[in-house]
Amino acid sequence: MRRIFVGLGALALGFVTAIGGAAAQDRIKAGTLVCDVSGGIGMIGTIGDYARFAQMLLNGGTLDGKRYLKPETVALMTSDHIGPETKIARDGAHTPDTYNGFGLGFAVQTAQPSNSRLPVGAYGWAGAGGTLFFIDPRNDMFVVCMMQTLTQRVRIEAELKTLIYEALEN
Repeated sequence: MRRIFVGLGALALGFVTAIGGAAAQDRIKAGTLVCDVSGGIGMIGTIGDYARFAQMLLNGGTLDGKRYLKPETVALMTSDHIGPETKIARDGAHTPDTYNGFGLGFAVQTAQPSNSRLPVGAYGWAGAGGTLFFIDPRNDMFVVCMMQTLTQRVRIEAELKTLIYEALEN
């Protein structure tokens, strides 16, 4: 990941973990970002860096004329790998759920709920603290939303998606 982030010019994008007993927040305050792949938690960065990463994925692995990932790699990353045939439990509160499977690093929309306009094939992730992003190849767009709320994030995410897709229809 570090090579991709640095190549994108996304120098503040990375994963922060606790090292040597110091909390990640203390490392950030001290100005020393510690990049380490953490398996889906601890990704930090600026909205601009996150946007460059999302645009590269939307472009099928390229940005500013440079290839970072093969199109086949992006397709593999954004395809559901835990379909119903895997018999992995779906609890409705976590991915996978009724409408989302899981690719290699992303929730992948596999069905369209009646109360959502997010199309099948869209993919992304939402963090516990509220930051979320999704990429919608069908509409050639991505969304990055940075917020900090543990209690309102699900409601805000649903309202944000509704507003975006209503605007596309009008």
